[in-house]
Amino acid sequence: MEVGQYRVIDKIGEGGAGIVYKAEHTLTKQTVAIKELSREFSISEDMKERFIREARIQAKLNHKNIVRLYNFIEQDGLFYLIMEYMEGKRLDHIIKEQTPMEYGKCLQYFKQILDGVGFAHSQGIIHRDIKPANVIVDNDGTIKIMDFGIAKGQDDAHLTKTGTSMGTLRYMAPEQVRGEKVGVHSDVYSLGMTLYEMVTGSTPFKSDSAYHLMKEIVDEAISSPAKFRNDIPETIENAIMKACAKNPSDRFVSTSGFSKALDDWNRPISGEK
Repeated sequence: MEVGQYRVIDKIGEGGAGIVYKAEHTLTKQTVAIKELSREFSISEDMKERFIREARIQAKLNHKNIVRLYNFIEQDGLFYLIMEYMEGKRLDHIIKEQTPMEYGKCLQYFKQILDGVGFAHSQGIIHRDIKPANVIVDNDGTIKIMDFGIAKGQDDAHLTKTGTSMGTLRYMAPEQVRGEKVGVHSDVYSLGMTLYEMVTGSTPFKSDSAYHLMKEIVDEAISSPAKFRNDIPETIENAIMKACAKNPSDRFVSTSGFSKALDDWNRPISGEK
């Protein structure tokens, strides 16, 4: 199978809306990832518009911690994103393998996630689906954020009506679950949930029922990560709890503020030398 000047080598992932392939440029031999919008969705004007919007959003995001977009191709009625290929592991897989994750490595990864998401925010882009499964770690420990498929730009208000929630439920902020307006504060909450999982190995709300999970997110306070890991530094615990506050105004106002709050995570506590 060929897409433009790229020869597909292997299928490396599949989701509800399409397939991701590993491919190689036939002339330069550059290895890339190709994201294909599945045929059934290619005939949907709404899904096609979202896929094109994803391409436009990714084209704005030239940052070392965000997977780069190289090209957009329409071929035989199908649509493809030609993207940077990463050798590495998804963060959710690393969490499963390394729980409990060592704090130094945890924050080495997480601060890169904050940098990448912060850059997207500076370009007016809200990710809306931050979670460990959308982060890949290469063999050198460099983080790359993936999947801006439901990201929201400044001019995209028409794409999500009030009362509609989009994202992965376990990481959604309460206002996102309620279908209210999302913003930087909503991504900050999802980042807090991501750090919670990196530290403890799981998210705080675990109901298998979508209804009960939504109710927990909206109504119940999260358990302190210290409940699951009693050696957690106070600085990290406090930062997670602030990022995951129910009220958006109680959270960090930016990813840089979140990052700064984690700077002294390994300082001795009062009374220690």
